[in-house]
Amino acid sequence: MSSEGYSAEEVDSMPDRIAASFSNMTVLITGGTGFMGKVLVEKLLRKCDDVKKIILLVRPKKSKNPKQRLEEMFNGELFEQVRNMRGGVQGLLKKVCLVSGDASAPDLAISPEDRQSLVENVDIIIHAAATIRFDEELKKAVLLNVRGTKLMVELAKECKKLQLFIHISTSYCHLHEKLLEEKPYPPPADPHQVIQAVEWMDEETIAAMTPK
Repeated sequence: MSSEGYSAEEVDSMPDRIAASFSNMTVLITGGTGFMGKVLVEKLLRKCDDVKKIILLVRPKKSKNPKQRLEEMFNGELFEQVRNMRGGVQGLLKKVCLVSGDASAPDLAISPEDRQSLVENVDIIIHAAATIRFDEELKKAVLLNVRGTKLMVELAKECKKLQLFIHISTSYCHLHEKLLEEKPYPPPADPHQVIQAVEWMDEETIAAMTPK
């Protein structure tokens, strides 16, 4: 029996609300090649047969283009089960497409053509791109975690078919609090002013101003 009094058989017979929620939806995911993002993509491909399209915002790297990074990810152990279910890597690629971009860059480094396509077609945005290093340089952390989220919200506001925006936030915060309550906490500074400051300051100046 489950904690709510349902048997395993009853739970198995219940409608799959996750699959129903994503049925015929075009989903844009940032951070899809990261730790949480990979698990999310695998889950959608495995459980949501009727998802229309999964679009991954992927940052190019010098050694690999976005398509190579995606194929490498799909060949990993995490995707073994869904590879077998969906006809191998090529079967997965039929459901997933790439948009070159960078959540830490101005305008997300998305081409005008790709941005217009997202505006016209995306139903759900899941924003999971973030740096989770505790010792990250403040400039990089602000540009990705704060400005990147702001830019994703601005993109979401443009999307003509958008039904849902999900932000997977970093879990490490308010380190000076002994107990974190389930409530919003006021920011220590205006985030818009912080973004403007780090955009023109160099990292050395920012480090000198940061409390140790």
